[in-house]
Amino acid sequence: MARAIREFEDWTEGESLADWGVEPVLTSACARALRAASRRAGGRLSVTLEQTFESLLDWSGRRNPAGRPTLTAQRVMQAPGRKVDLVIWNGNHTPRAVVEIKRADGLAGLRADAVRIMDFVDVAGAAYDGTIRRGFLAFVVQHPSDRSEEARLRRTEHRLVGLTEVGCRRKFTVTRHGVREVRAPGLRDYCCVETVVVEFSRPRVKAFVTP
Repeated sequence: MARAIREFEDWTEGESLADWGVEPVLTSACARALRAASRRAGGRLSVTLEQTFESLLDWSGRRNPAGRPTLTAQRVMQAPGRKVDLVIWNGNHTPRAVVEIKRADGLAGLRADAVRIMDFVDVAGAAYDGTIRRGFLAFVVQHPSDRSEEARLRRTEHRLVGLTEVGCRRKFTVTRHGVREVRAPGLRDYCCVETVVVEFSRPRVKAFVTP
């Protein structure tokens, strides 16, 4: 994501990727980085883009239990055409994780994305004998040039705390994978851009615990 932001700034001579709404630039950059990291480590990880919920539910091998679906399952089943930005597959071509990538940093929107991610991890995960184990929300935070370093830290932390609260209420393990500052001197009206990744994973349990 950091590389994509710097490249876009260079292509446009100073424009902000987040302002221009070209989220696929971020998505493709993440796919390249994940695949390259797997190869360097000698792994066989692969990545697909814009995968539909419907196809993933099928390929996850989830067990469809008898009886009325939970509210979580209903939310996922009622949006079969919805897509996941990235899916990470293991060497056996089994889906293991989903990734949502956002250029905007509004907390309300990020919370909604986090809920969708957790819904999918629950419905296609271990509780239903599915293979999905974790979900990631990766996003960009832009800070106007008049913000102090303290104000920037508060703004980013506010988003991280909000996402952690949502995950904890759902009994997910929430892990922050750092806040990476991206220095792109040509960016107009911005002094700092940050990339953030939050991971949502479910502890190993046999019983389905989400209402």
